[in-house]
Amino acid sequence: MLRKFDIPEELFPLVPDFFRRREEDIMHLHQALKEKNYQVILFIGHQLKGIGSSYGFHDISLAGEHLECASRSQNDKELQFWTNHLESIVRDLIKEVLPSLKS
Repeated sequence: MLRKFDIPEELFPLVPDFFRRREEDIMHLHQALKEKNYQVILFIGHQLKGIGSSYGFHDISLAGEHLECASRSQNDKELQFWTNHLESIVRDLIKEVLPSLKS
């Protein structure tokens, strides 16, 4: 396991695809925000909440939990904040994690 990220070793080969899918999620979240499609945001938030910790990325799970909650209350300001925060988290993790997996 990578200590800093808590990634289970058996998931190492899946991590690049994990990040590609998160980038797709972020694109869909931005689109759903424009359309005020709270059901899509709720669905993505719920998935993120579960899958982030499975891969050892607890910040992604936390962002997913907040997106899920804010979508239920249709709080656009919070949704925008957490979508942007998730984007920042994923960008930073890609920079940190992918090079360490190749070592």
